[in-house]
Amino acid sequence: MTDPTRAADKDLGRFYTPPAVARLALALAVGPLEAPAWRSARIWDPTCGDGGFLGQAALLGAPRPHLVGHDVDGAALGRLRSAVPGAAVQEADLFDLDAATVGTFDAIAGNPPYVRHERMDPARQRRIAAELGAFLGVAVPGGLDLSVLATLHALRFLTPGGRLAFVLPATWLDTGRAHPVRSALAARYRLRAVVESRTEVWFPHAAVNTVIAVFENGPPGPTVFAQVDRADPRDAAAILAGTLGRTVAPEALQEAPSWSPFLRAPDVWFDVLAAHPASFTVPRPVLTLRYGTKPGISAFFAPRDPQELDGVEASCLRPFLRTLRGIDTYIVRSEDVSGRLFVAPQGEPPAGAGAWIDRGAQRTTRAGLPLPQAPSVRANRPWWRLAAPRTGDVLVPQFRAARHHVIDNPDGVLVNNSAWWGAWVDPAHRGVGAALLNTSWMALAAEVRGRVNLGEGLLTLYGPELQRLPIPDPRRITPAAATAIASAWAPIAARRVLPFLDEVDQPDRARLDAAALAALGLDPALARPIRAAARDLLDARLTLARQRRTGPPP
Repeated sequence: MTDPTRAADKDLGRFYTPPAVARLALALAVGPLEAPAWRSARIWDPTCGDGGFLGQAALLGAPRPHLVGHDVDGAALGRLRSAVPGAAVQEADLFDLDAATVGTFDAIAGNPPYVRHERMDPARQRRIAAELGAFLGVAVPGGLDLSVLATLHALRFLTPGGRLAFVLPATWLDTGRAHPVRSALAARYRLRAVVESRTEVWFPHAAVNTVIAVFENGPPGPTVFAQVDRADPRDAAAILAGTLGRTVAPEALQEAPSWSPFLRAPDVWFDVLAAHPASFTVPRPVLTLRYGTKPGISAFFAPRDPQELDGVEASCLRPFLRTLRGIDTYIVRSEDVSGRLFVAPQGEPPAGAGAWIDRGAQRTTRAGLPLPQAPSVRANRPWWRLAAPRTGDVLVPQFRAARHHVIDNPDGVLVNNSAWWGAWVDPAHRGVGAALLNTSWMALAAEVRGRVNLGEGLLTLYGPELQRLPIPDPRRITPAAATAIASAWAPIAARRVLPFLDEVDQPDRARLDAAALAALGLDPALARPIRAAARDLLDARLTLARQRRTGPPP
């Protein structure tokens, strides 16, 4: 049975912060635990709930009259008043508050609610976004998580030199729609630090990975991106001083389309790209990437049991991968694919196809609508005719767990929308292209650029991430180098795909990585640290997800 309290918390986007995480955020906002600011700072949690942050601030020595909290949950505030008597708390919605009423604060710390935009009242969201856009000087787009909107609003309450430390979903670092907001924030404030743990689960009951973002009300300056083994407020001094983590200039933040690489990418990533920028390119000039086929009514166009299509003419059926789950080869052939997609040719359908269409017209969707009336087929003319589906030379998985592989697709097998297909702009690149996309550099690129916000451990590569991947530029490969790469690729292409933690030890993979690097003009000795870096990132991603399911090791 579902815990009703936890269910209500989830509806509100509320996940209570572990004490150690709250203490670390407070130390980043107020200052190291021994700093004098703990005796004088006015501290605010604008979505305080029952007082996880304010209670920890009191335990760390902050005077209770200096603690201020607001929340929409009156019952939670009642518990806070009992736990932290003397704190100034009031029932109110953050977005209804202004600095003229509640004042400004030396430190703001909290864990604003994580609510996707689809669950917010649209009119209220537009009003809030418009107000924040006017304040920030940039259009605040729709679709931002409520926690990001709360961050933008709360920054208006900082005193000069004051700091805000919020626990935010990691997606905020990467989503394309938040890019203008990130750039504007980096130009207006100083982002002091971004902190995460890749070894400790901070929110076991929320399937989301999080970071602590620390903003300072002052001119832009360097930002420290730090990964910690566990939430420990004693690390705050080193993070704020820049001795723990990677320091990034504000100009780089304003220009970067994504910030998570500063946090997670290893040194070899930056070293390679800085020393050899011309050896890599993003896909668009050389590889056309498109989303896989989304047929709409799968039960009609691509039934789970292909035998249902017996009697339909072969001219109306195309080999089709309903999912890439179970595809553990580097090459897919038509004869290896059991799934079929019903694609009626132009003109009058032949007899077998016509009978299948007639049977389909008698069926209904799960919602009880006749298939011809289903929303997903309304654009078809007629309802049973799909637009001519397309595919390409390679199939690129959108979701990755333990394996990293791009599938060579010489027969042009169609794939559903769990993957992207890629077609080389220059057909001459087909031979070497699949090999380059399966190097360990590309495994590292996926780990660095992909989204790892989901607590289940999946790495996700949507269109924006795919288009930003720095792929080895096939235009730089000489015929002799292409021959060497093909020779190294052949034994890998002929075998099964292994989990990448096992791939790193395979001699054939070492030969492919070395051949590709040499062809690009890089030192083949870089292959080892590149593989190690990709392995470490993948291992951390899977370990964090495993701990979310089973708990930390004893």
